[in-house]
Amino acid sequence: MKFFKIAIALLFVLSAAVQTFAVTVTVTPPQMSGGVNQTDVDNASAILGTNISNQLNRVNDTKKFLEANANSISYSNHVATQRGYTDYDWFALTLGWMMGAQLPSSSYGDVRGLDGNIQDKGDVGTALTNQFAVQLGLKAWFISDDLYLGAKIGSFKYEVKPNSRNKFKYNAFLFGLTGNYMLFNKTSLGFGVIKWRGLNFGTGLIYQTTDNKYTMKVRDITPGTFNTTVVNVENPHLRFSMDSKIVTIPLELTTALRLLYCVNFTLGIGADFAMGKTDMSLSMDGDIKVNSGAINTPGRLNVRGGNDASPGFVKPKIMGGIGISIGDALVIDIPFTRYLGNGFDFGITLGTVW
Repeated sequence: MKFFKIAIALLFVLSAAVQTFAVTVTVTPPQMSGGVNQTDVDNASAILGTNISNQLNRVNDTKKFLEANANSISYSNHVATQRGYTDYDWFALTLGWMMGAQLPSSSYGDVRGLDGNIQDKGDVGTALTNQFAVQLGLKAWFISDDLYLGAKIGSFKYEVKPNSRNKFKYNAFLFGLTGNYMLFNKTSLGFGVIKWRGLNFGTGLIYQTTDNKYTMKVRDITPGTFNTTVVNVENPHLRFSMDSKIVTIPLELTTALRLLYCVNFTLGIGADFAMGKTDMSLSMDGDIKVNSGAINTPGRLNVRGGNDASPGFVKPKIMGGIGISIGDALVIDIPFTRYLGNGFDFGITLGTVW
């Protein structure tokens, strides 16, 4: 639950992250009637637009944040991995959840208090991505006794309404093909008390799309003031969408050891080659209100912005895992990866191997 709470908390952080956009702010002054100085209203509206621009443009770039998002998607692509069990005779079927994380440093503390860090520092290279998937692996004996081929497909959708003002929607889809070749075959000692699962080389091609949409009611906008006229935005709502399409090609060397018929340890090294892009767009609208006087024609706030970034192309990594198996017929595994550049993935895999 702790990891889930962290993931949900970071969804709220995105509301702060969008404040780092380079944006276009347009304020259309309301047209007044009777006893109100229209020039004061126009000037106050212009000051309001400047205040909003200054608040939204404190940092004029979101490259670190968007690249972190693209990286975390690439990391989560290894969901339902079979890398510690690629020595089966017929097939392997796994179901899994995985979280990919990109942090600005190796400190776990970067996750806590992230909302404040983004508002204080602006563009911060932090993101999390969740994914569920199922993978089927088959021993390709008709080609080679040492070749294993697989396919995975996954989807993860949820909607969060933490309160009446905010709403978040997340939608992810994954499809991938994998291949493993056994370089050194498995062997056992002591009637199987110790089983070395061999050394295999793995690769594949995994494609994932994610679509995030967030809506929030904005508060604490500095009003525009000119003489005695005060102009502000009524019920402003900020909306953003973040659309990602990422392709990952892993290259991995993996080995595993099973002890006492049931405890499995996995270790490997490799690198991910990632391609694609994350696009983010932002909008905010609201009616303009004046502290006094009658309005003939309503005024309007219009804010638009956007940015994009790609994942790091090459991500070297060290892989590990620990699991429990009942004669390999039932497998419960916890895979994890540390990427060079403060990237991580962590997951839970359930499966069967025959």
